[in-house]
Amino acid sequence: GRAVACAPGSAYNPLLIYARPGMGKTHLLGAIAHQVFAMNPAARIEFITLDEFVEGFHVALSTGQGDRFRSRFGDADLLLVDDIQFLSRQREMQAELLRVLDVMLARQKRVVLTTDRAPSEIESLDDRLLTRFAGGLVLDIAQPDYETRVAILQRKAEERSASFHDGVLEAVASLEIESVRELVGALNRLIASTTIST
Repeated sequence: GRAVACAPGSAYNPLLIYARPGMGKTHLLGAIAHQVFAMNPAARIEFITLDEFVEGFHVALSTGQGDRFRSRFGDADLLLVDDIQFLSRQREMQAELLRVLDVMLARQKRVVLTTDRAPSEIESLDDRLLTRFAGGLVLDIAQPDYETRVAILQRKAEERSASFHDGVLEAVASLEIESVRELVGALNRLIASTTIST
């Protein structure tokens, strides 16, 4: 993410990040956008979900502004598209995303996309999109290991000014929790229960 934010259009373009829900994909998109903006406050950043992309496209077509819709993304310095798994079986939207990608890649503009599964597992995804993704970098965010879960819990507890006896956060980190979102939820419940009992 840092390499993409710091090297306009050249490093890992497009970057496609996939992981199960709750693993931090959208958070990572936000961090990339924040870094690009910090380095260049004049940067044009488009951060959009696939649903918003689809809705915007249909509105643009119905009002005769398809070209304006395309230039909105083609003129951006950074395009972030969240949840592209919803492209499944949407041939028209796949073609539109392909056009936008081709324009941005030709202009050496950065593109980062997320999905909750590997691109090859998105049903009926156009082979041309698969090759564009493969031409950049496709990354899988795995479930965090025990040490990472402890570090996440410690950081979130510090942010909330919550303190616990030794071993409490380690015990939470050892639970069979599959996503970062659920891990933070477990911490929230722990903080709430200690607040109620005091």
